Amino acid sequence: MKKLILSLLFVSLPVLACDGGIPHGNSRNISALSLDANDMTEQEFRSTLKDFEKFFGPSVDNEHKAELQVIGSWGSNTVNAYAERDDDAWLITIYGGLARHPAITLDGLKATLCHELGHHLGGYPKKSTNKWSSAEGQADYFAMMKCLRHLWEKEDNIGIMSKKEVPA
Repeated sequence: MKKLILSLLFVSLPVLACDGGIPHGNSRNISALSLDANDMTEQEFRSTLKDFEKFFGPSVDNEHKAELQVIGSWGSNTVNAYAERDDDAWLITIYGGLARHPAITLDGLKATLCHELGHHLGGYPKKSTNKWSSAEGQADYFAMMKCLRHLWEKEDNIGIMSKKEVPA
């Protein structure tokens, strides 16, 4: 169920962009004081990014000889996230406006981080604009099938879902 909800999240958020590009016409901004903002706190945002970097950083370093850096810009109202490379650094940048989007939860933030990591690790097909970045669909696939599974494998998923009301 969690996977289905997260998959739908990617389809329903056309404001998400990757590889540094914001879609044409995307002027969506959500400030911390906006009535449209969700209830995610700056501490939850920063903690999630730090935990993600600690979880995946060692394998990126050991297996790819690169340093994973997750950059959070809580103060930015921009609704966006992207992946880029700078020499031996693999960068993921997430803006506060995206974290405050009404459709984003902490799990949605983790899914976004996994999607951006998927641009680095997702494999072929690659984007035509650069030679290192996996295409959007491949980054989605990596996020759902590899990254989130690994991130959540030790969680009590049955216990979590037993507390959820699922409409018939």
